[in-house]
Amino acid sequence: MSYYIPKLGPEDLSSLPLEKLRLSASALVVRSKEPFLRCLEGALKKKDERLTIDRIYFRDQDEVFIIPRMDSYHSTPEYREFVDDLKPKILRFMLQSYGMSEEDLPREVCVDLFDEFFELESREYVYRYEVLAPFT
Repeated sequence: MSYYIPKLGPEDLSSLPLEKLRLSASALVVRSKEPFLRCLEGALKKKDERLTIDRIYFRDQDEVFIIPRMDSYHSTPEYREFVDDLKPKILRFMLQSYGMSEEDLPREVCVDLFDEFFELESREYVYRYEVLAPFT
């Protein structure tokens, strides 16, 4: 699949329709904390002594989830409720992506365990890559 990216000059920047290149979405960035990495390492050792965190986990590859757009969402109760509903689902996804199961966890999947294992960062705006066209 190829995309057409129009060549724009610096003079076109002021007329660049950012609102058209901004997706109607926000993003969540999930960063693993040390307790998750220790849990992951323990699960790996049970499967194969040769597996190590360094072989399967790379800090620069944090997961990013695109979520529905939420205006000024950081401070709203709706946002917190939405994200709290997602946290156990994201935790289960993370387990599966590393070949782990809920049995590898110290306790039941819940919001508190997610918060212990991961840092969550929000991004209010997500842009299509075509927004970069004038900078090429």
